[in-house]
Amino acid sequence: MTNTTLNLEELLCGVNELVDTLWIVTLGNEKVEIVKDSMTPEREGECLDYTELCQTYIQEYVYPADLGKWEEILSLNSLRQMAASGVANKKFDMRFCNDLLGFEWHEAFIRILKDKSGIPDRVILFSRYVNHCRKAQIVEAAVQAEYDYVVYI
Repeated sequence: MTNTTLNLEELLCGVNELVDTLWIVTLGNEKVEIVKDSMTPEREGECLDYTELCQTYIQEYVYPADLGKWEEILSLNSLRQMAASGVANKKFDMRFCNDLLGFEWHEAFIRILKDKSGIPDRVILFSRYVNHCRKAQIVEAAVQAEYDYVVYI
């Protein structure tokens, strides 16, 4: 069996339907490369200041109740602390504003990447739209709670 390495474009073609957002944050220069972004597709391919991008997201897209979570997980300081602590992966949900529904859920994954000498230097962030899954979980929980009540009676 041959060991095949995929380049970024090949990898994206394979996971295009699974991933809505893909950011690569370089901790040293505080830049973010936007490889894919469902909220701002016009920015794909750009390399921006991470703090400025975060401010834009906070002001325009993050659901107000999740602003604290954004700061706790996705601020530059939080990413650096995660890298320094040795934690390699993190999974979390984040809600974003949606004009029709109020908010929509996205499931996100952070992975700390290391340079050749083993020092954490980049963070890759993936997210995917999971609104339908989260709504189904809420409905299921409500039905289960109601079912337990009916059985109790």
